[in-house]
Amino acid sequence: MPAIQPSALSLLKSVYPFSDLDNATLNLLLPYLEQREVVADEVIFEPGQHAGAFYFILAGKVEVYHYRNKLPVPLQFLRAFDHFGEDALLQKKRQTGAIARSSATLLSISRPALERLSFESSIIKRIFHMFASTYQNYCRKDCVWREPAETTYLQLRRHPFTLWAKLLPILLITLLVFAGLLFLAFTSVHLALLCLIAALLTLFLGGSASAWEVMAWRNEYFVLTKDRVLVQKLLVGVFESRQETPMSAVLSVELATSFIGRLIGYGTVTARAYTGNLPIRHIPDPDLLYAYLEYRRKSILADQRRREQETMHSLLENRFHPERTRSTIPAPADADVPTKVNYYTDTFSDLLARFFTLRLEKEDSIIYRTHWWILLRKLFLPSLCLLLIVVLVLSTALALLKVDATFIYSLAILAAVVSWAWWFYEYADWRMDVYIITPDQLVDVNVHPLGKEDKRSAPVKNIQTVEYKRNGLIGMALNFGTVSIQIGNERLTFDNVYNPSAIQMEIFNRFREFSERSRKLEEKHMTDWFTTYDGIRHEGESDA
Repeated sequence: MPAIQPSALSLLKSVYPFSDLDNATLNLLLPYLEQREVVADEVIFEPGQHAGAFYFILAGKVEVYHYRNKLPVPLQFLRAFDHFGEDALLQKKRQTGAIARSSATLLSISRPALERLSFESSIIKRIFHMFASTYQNYCRKDCVWREPAETTYLQLRRHPFTLWAKLLPILLITLLVFAGLLFLAFTSVHLALLCLIAALLTLFLGGSASAWEVMAWRNEYFVLTKDRVLVQKLLVGVFESRQETPMSAVLSVELATSFIGRLIGYGTVTARAYTGNLPIRHIPDPDLLYAYLEYRRKSILADQRRREQETMHSLLENRFHPERTRSTIPAPADADVPTKVNYYTDTFSDLLARFFTLRLEKEDSIIYRTHWWILLRKLFLPSLCLLLIVVLVLSTALALLKVDATFIYSLAILAAVVSWAWWFYEYADWRMDVYIITPDQLVDVNVHPLGKEDKRSAPVKNIQTVEYKRNGLIGMALNFGTVSIQIGNERLTFDNVYNPSAIQMEIFNRFREFSERSRKLEEKHMTDWFTTYDGIRHEGESDA
C-alpha cells in the first residue's frame, strides 16, 4: 500500500468528510487510504471495468463521463477536494469512466476497505450512502438547467417515509372501500352490477392516486452544485417548480427536526440568504446535509479569501519585483463562462413564441413578454364582439332578419369602431407590458395604454433566490409560468412568461456574469491604487 505523504495528510482536513470527522473516526479511516499520482489525460478507469476503489481528489482536475448512444458524454468536471468512483459503493461494475484533465493527486479506498469501514463506523456508512444516492440520481436524471462545468455535489430525494405516510392512508381507504363494495356485489340481488362497477372504479382511482404520489416523490429533488442550492418539483399535468439560491448568497444554514423525524432519520435544512430562505424539507440524514452545506459555504468563503490574497500577492510582486512576475494577473483557473441558454428550439410552441416575439435581445438586454395565451384571453371578448357584428351584418344582408337594415348597419359601424378600439387597446396593453434583464438590473414595466406606467427595477447583485412555477394543465402544456426573484426585501415577478425555466437560467447567468465583472473591477481598483501609490512615491523621491 503506497504510504500517504505528509503533504497529502495535511490536506485531508480540507476534504469532506474528513473535515467533519472526529480524530477517532479519522484514525480508523487513515490505514485504508492509498495515494495515487496521475498525469494529464491518463484514464483512471473506464465504464464496464471492475469498481475496485472510491477516490478523493487532493489536487488537479478529473472528468467523469458516461456513454450515450455509444459516444462518451461528460457527466461531471471535478476539482480538488471532490470525490468520484461511487460505483465501488454500489456494485462491482463501473457505470461511468474517469480521466485526468491535469496532473492530479488522488486518495483511494478499495472496495473491501469500504465494506469494512461501513461495518465499523455508522457515520462513515451514512456518508457513503449519501454519496451513492447522489451518484445514482444524477446518472438517472439529466438536469438540463445545469451548466456543463457546474459540478453536482448532492442530488437527493425526500425520505421514503414521507411517501409512505401519504400512500398508506390512500391504500388503506381504497382497500376497505373496494372490499365493502365487492362484498355488496356478491351479496346484493338488485345492485350487484352497480356495486361491482363502483368497486373496480374505487380500485382504479386509488391506484391512480397512489401512482400520482409516487411520481411526485420521484420527481422532487434537492440539488447542491458548485454554484447553487435548489429544490426542484414536478407533478405531471399539475405544476412544475424550481427554487434556487446562489451559493455565494447563502449566509447561514439551519437544521430543524421533529421527534418522529429524529427517530426515523429525516428533517428540514434551511439555507438562509438575507430575507430569502430555501427550506429543504423531509430530507434523509439532515445532520449530514447540514454539515455538507456548511462545508461548501465555508469553502466558498475560503476560496474567495484565497483569490483575494493571490491577487494581492501578484500585484505586490508586479510592483516590487517586475522582472520576476508577469505583467498581468491571470484569471482564476476555476472561473467558468456561463453557456448560452437554449430558449428556442424547433417545436411548434417555439415557432409561435418567435412569431409573437416573446423574447427579444436588444444590445446587452433581454426583453420578455407574457405568453401569447394571455394575449388570446385578452382578445377573446373584443374578437367575439367583432364576430357577432359580422354575423349580424350578413344576416341582415341575406334578409335572414326582418329588421330595419339602415339601423342595423349604423349600429354595426358604431359597434365595430368600439370593438376594434377595444381590440387594439388589449393588444397594446399586452405588448407594452415587458420584463427586461440588463447586465446589472431586472426591470418590470407595466404600461396601461392611455393610463399610467408602472416601472419596478432591482439590481442583479442583490439576488437571493430565484424560483419558477408552471401551474395547471394549460401552463404545463403551453410551457408558461411565473419566475419569482427575491432581491433583498423586495420580490420581483415575471408573470406568465414562456419557458420560465430558461428565463430562470438566464437570470442566474446574469448574476454569475455580474459577480465575475465585480471581481475583475476590484482587481482593477487594486491596480489603480498601487499605480497611484507608485506615483506618489516617485514624486517624493524626485523632491528629495
